[in-house]
Amino acid sequence: MIQDSIPLFEPYIGYEEKKAIDCVLESKQLSRGPWVEQFEYEFAAYVGKKYAIAVNSGTSGLHLCVKAAGWQENDEVITTPYSFIASTNCLLYENITPIFCDVDPITFNIPYSNIIPKITAKTRGVLIVDILGLPAVSKDISTFCKDHKFCLLEDACEAVGKTSTKFPVSKFSDMAVYGFYPNKQMTTGEGGMVVTDDANLAQYIRSLRNQGYSTASNWLDHVIMGYNYRMSDIQAALGIAQLKKLDFILEQRSEIAAKYNKLLENISGITLLKKQNLKRSYFNYTILIEEPQKRQNIMNKLKEQRIGFNSGFVPLHYFPHIKKLGYQKGDFPVTEKIAEQTLSLPFFVNITNQQIKTVCDLIKKEML
Repeated sequence: MIQDSIPLFEPYIGYEEKKAIDCVLESKQLSRGPWVEQFEYEFAAYVGKKYAIAVNSGTSGLHLCVKAAGWQENDEVITTPYSFIASTNCLLYENITPIFCDVDPITFNIPYSNIIPKITAKTRGVLIVDILGLPAVSKDISTFCKDHKFCLLEDACEAVGKTSTKFPVSKFSDMAVYGFYPNKQMTTGEGGMVVTDDANLAQYIRSLRNQGYSTASNWLDHVIMGYNYRMSDIQAALGIAQLKKLDFILEQRSEIAAKYNKLLENISGITLLKKQNLKRSYFNYTILIEEPQKRQNIMNKLKEQRIGFNSGFVPLHYFPHIKKLGYQKGDFPVTEKIAEQTLSLPFFVNITNQQIKTVCDLIKKEML
């Protein structure tokens, strides 16, 4: 397989991660060992939540939260059409109807004002996604959900970072899910983490992820139907090592984004993601290119030069298994316009200044 000359992403992995994995291998306790519990403890402390439950993927975490929320067949849950498909599939697994509302053209997140008109007698909750690492849950949305006794689930798979006033990820939601795929800010290879402040939800999710076993008795005592969504100790050890580096990783990614911004600002036809009052955890570096043909020309040139890129999310209502719910093109014009313009560029801690310049020079040339 021929590698890209500049990859779209690569994890920031070093000696510490290798040493941590070696320790697990030497212990011969590869699953259900102490590293998962330690990772959960350290991650909960990092994001400021009482409980963290490690799982084998962000998708698995979302599915467990859907079950824990008590959402059932034919219930409606309001969510975004602009996201990775897992945020809707986790509802469809349980025959729950996703009710899409269009996104804000600046933040790409669903705003409070767009949620209100979607409420019906069948509404049971809201599933918010922190798109491209920008916090999406506001106090307005949280208060609204509490007043209506709706469960508020937050897909934070693109938004890992310390919770704060400027970065309120997981602060206002009942449950939040983080993802650790290799393109994320930190990685465990595959993996995810559910966080909550609710002890009952945490206990239920722990049982569900491990075949529904009783948390209070013999591990072969299964009290509910569950799943094998466990994280291995090898993954957890990798996560512990990555978590120690996360502040540095996030700082470096912010600096790299600033370098891109400086080289690409003031180019006619290109829109940079505008600064918000809230802090962004840079999942990737994405720009908007207004003219479809120029965007396609740039993607063709990037491919020709073996430079990694991604054209961004496809609106979820375009996919056949979701479209059959009654959605069609034109239903969410802001989402559709964003999807036609986005382009994600190479973005990782070890990218060099020369590599950034090479990418930007190519884009500038095609935009003339």
